Amino acid sequence: MINYKSLSKGEQLRAAYVLMSMFNALNQFRILMLDNLDGLDDASCQMLFGLIERDLEDYDHVFLASANESLEREAKASAVSGEAKIITF
Repeated sequence: MINYKSLSKGEQLRAAYVLMSMFNALNQFRILMLDNLDGLDDASCQMLFGLIERDLEDYDHVFLASANESLEREAKASAVSGEAKIITF
């Protein structure tokens, strides 16, 4: 067992992504929700966006939450036009 809070932000997001993917595969939920993306550096964030884009057909809805406006703009720019809707709070 590893304490989730002892993981780095990147490790926490990877664990959340894997768990959400497993959850979706088991019950056909087809929704991805990830929060606290502002804890990632730019390179890690780009890798995450690439992974999400690669798996985009597995999800009907993708919710990404960040307090960092530049990450929000990058997520909007990388969204597949007409296929994804970005909701910001």
